[in-house]
Amino acid sequence: MTTNLPMQDPALDRRVLLSIAILGACAGTPAAPAPLRDDVMFTDHAHAMPLGGASSTRAGLASATGDLRYFGGRIIANARVTQVLYGPGQYLPELTATTGATMASAYTQWLTSGVLDWLSEYGTAAQAIGRGAFAGAVQIAPAAARNTAQISDASIQGELAEQILRGALPAPDNDQVYLVSFPAGRTIVAPDGSLSCVTDGFCAYHGTFKLGSQNVYYGVLPDLTTGCAVGCGEGTAFQQQQAVASHALVATITDPEVGLATVVGPPLAWHDTAAGELGDACLGQQATFAGSDGNRYTIHHELSLQRHACVGGPTSAPSPPPSDDVVDLNHDGRADLCGRSSAGVLCALSTGTGFAPASLWDTSFSDQNQFGAGPQYYSTLGFPDLNHDGLADVCARGRAGVYCEVNTGSGFGPITLWSADFDDAHDWNAGPQYWATIQYPDVNHDGRADLCGRGRAGVFCALNTGAGFAPATLWETTFSDANQFNLGPEFYTTLRFPDLNHDGLADVCGRGRAGVYCALSTGTGFGPTSLWTTDFDDAHAWSAGPQYYATIQFPDVNHDGNADICGRGKAGVYCALSTGASFAPATLWESFFSDADQFDQGPEAYATLRFPDLDNDGRADLCGRSRSGVFCELNTGTSFGPARLWTDFFGDANGWNLDPSSYATIRFPDLDHDGRADICGRDKTGMTCALNTGDRFAPVTLWSAAYDDAHQWNLGPQYYSTLHFP
Repeated sequence: MTTNLPMQDPALDRRVLLSIAILGACAGTPAAPAPLRDDVMFTDHAHAMPLGGASSTRAGLASATGDLRYFGGRIIANARVTQVLYGPGQYLPELTATTGATMASAYTQWLTSGVLDWLSEYGTAAQAIGRGAFAGAVQIAPAAARNTAQISDASIQGELAEQILRGALPAPDNDQVYLVSFPAGRTIVAPDGSLSCVTDGFCAYHGTFKLGSQNVYYGVLPDLTTGCAVGCGEGTAFQQQQAVASHALVATITDPEVGLATVVGPPLAWHDTAAGELGDACLGQQATFAGSDGNRYTIHHELSLQRHACVGGPTSAPSPPPSDDVVDLNHDGRADLCGRSSAGVLCALSTGTGFAPASLWDTSFSDQNQFGAGPQYYSTLGFPDLNHDGLADVCARGRAGVYCEVNTGSGFGPITLWSADFDDAHDWNAGPQYWATIQYPDVNHDGRADLCGRGRAGVFCALNTGAGFAPATLWETTFSDANQFNLGPEFYTTLRFPDLNHDGLADVCGRGRAGVYCALSTGTGFGPTSLWTTDFDDAHAWSAGPQYYATIQFPDVNHDGNADICGRGKAGVYCALSTGASFAPATLWESFFSDADQFDQGPEAYATLRFPDLDNDGRADLCGRSRSGVFCELNTGTSFGPARLWTDFFGDANGWNLDPSSYATIRFPDLDHDGRADICGRDKTGMTCALNTGDRFAPVTLWSAAYDDAHQWNLGPQYYSTLHFP
C-alpha cells in the first residue's frame, strides 16, 4: 500500500516506509498488565494506503508499475486472518453482524473462494501462495491508556503483543495475520504522526513487529463512517471497508515484513520503488463478485504482472488475448500510436502523459512500394503479435501476398513475405468482400497471431509457424460466395473472429440474411457453422444500412470470458449473451444511441460506437460521438446505465463531424496502463487524447503533432485509416 507521506530517512523510498522514532517502546501502561517479555521488538515502520482512492488521479501511480519486483523477503503462503475488534464502541454494522454479507464472511470469501488464486503468480520457488482461512473475530479489551481518542501505532503494537501473551489472541506464526478494526470516534496516528481520515492522511496501513524470533503481521483499518467515507473507495461504507481491507490483506501476503525493512531491499518482498506494493498502482479501482454463499462482495484491484493489468475478484480469470488495436509496441502496458505515412509506418511510444517523438519504424509499407495504391493493400495493415513476445509486429497485404516485419523493440525488422496465398493472383484484390475480411486472430491458442480471410469458397486460415504462415487451408465453407456472403457489405464486413466459449481459440462469426452464423475453432479448423441468433437478421432491418450492420461487434458484456454480440438498432443498442454454444435472445440494453436521437444520420455518429472497458471491471461499456461530444454508459452487468457526456471536445462545435480524417480516428486505448480506456482522436493539429478519470475524460490535450494536417495525414484513408494504438 503506497503512501504520499514524507519520510524522515532519505535512504528509504518514501512510498515504502513511514517512520518516526518509537524506539522499541509501546505507549501507555495496561491496566493489571501481564509483564511483557524482554524479547518483544516493536518497530517504527508501516506501509499506508493514502486517502483519495476513488477520486484521486492515478496516472502517475499506474505509469510507475514497471518496477515491481521481488526483493527476497518472506511471503505468506496460506494466510490465516483473525479479525480484531479494538474494544467496545459503535462499529460499522457489518463488522459485528453474523448473518448476510459481513466483514467475517468477506474475509472467508477472499481467502477460500478462489478470487485471489491469481496471486500464485507472486510465489517463488521456495514460497508458494495458496488459499488461506478465516480464524474468526475477537473483540479485545484494550488498556485505557491505549484506547484514547487518538491511538498511536505504538499503542496498537503494544496492545496486540499484550493480548497475544495473555492468550486472548491466537499465537503468531508465519501465516497468522491480525487485521484490526476500530469503532467510530477513534483517530489512528501512523508511525510518522499522520492521522487517519484527514487531508493528506491514510485509509489503512500494515506493519510488522517481533515476539522473540517470530514475526507478527498486522493491518490497521480505521473506522470509515466518520470522515473516511470519501476517498477510501466507492459505494457504501461497507463496500469501501471491504476495498480497504482486501488491499491490506493482499499487501500483507505479498510484502509481510515491510515493518522490519530499513532499506529498499530485503526483507521487503514484492515492491515497486516508485509506486509501492501491488495495489498501489490500482488505487481507487475495485470490483464486486458473487460469493459462494450467495452474497456479493467488494474487492480492491491489485496489479498482475502476468496480465499487465489491475485485476480483482471478477478479473482473476485469464484475460482474453488483446485485439490488434491494443497490442503493445514496447511491452509496457501502455497503448502506443502507429500509422502508415507516405514514407512507411510512423510510430510514437506512450509515456502515460503524452506520446514521445514519432519516428519511422518501417519504410517498406510506403507509397513508393505501392501500399498506398488502394484499400486492398493499406486497409489490411495490422499490428499482431507474431512471435508471442508481447511486442506488436506489423503485417499488410501486398500484390504478392501478406508481408510482415517483426518488432525489435525499437523498430520493425526486415520485411519478408509471410504468405503468398493471399496475393492478387488468387483474387484477394478482386473486391472488399475478400481483402476487407483479412484479419490476424489466434485460432490455435499458441499465443501467435495467425492469418485468416474470406475467399470465394469460404474462410481460409494459415497458421503461424513463428517465422511465417503455413500454407492456407479452407477452414469453413458456409461464408462462401455460393452462400451469398459476397453480395454486400451488410454480410462480409461483419466477419469477425471472437472467442465465443472462452477456450482461447478465436472462433468465426458473420451476419447472413437469417441472422448471425458462428463456428467454433478446433485449432485445426472451424467446426460446423450454425445460426447462433436470428435477432440481427434482414427481417429486423439489420441490412437496411451501415448505421445498423456496421455497428455489430463482439464485446464481453458480462465478464464471463465468452464474447457476446451487440449492435445499434433503430431503438438503441441491443446485446445478446453468449452461452458458449449460441447467443441468448437479444435485448435492448440502452436507448440513447437510437434513431430517435439521430445516431443513424451519418458515420460521424454511428461509426464511432465502441465498447471499451471504462472502469476496469472486466465488462465492456459503451461510448459514441454525438453532436455535443462523446457520451458513455457504464455496464451494470445486465444493461448499460444512463448516458453521460464524458467529453465535449469531440463535438460538432469543434468540427469533429466534418471530416472522416478526424471522426473516423476516435478510439479508446489504455494510454497509461491503469486498466481504464482513455480516448484519442486525430484533428488538424495532430493526435489529441484525454485520460480517463473514472467518471469522465480529463481535458483533451495534444499528445503528438506528428500526425497533423501539415504532415498530410488528412489527405486520404491510405493514411488516417491506418492509425492504430498498438
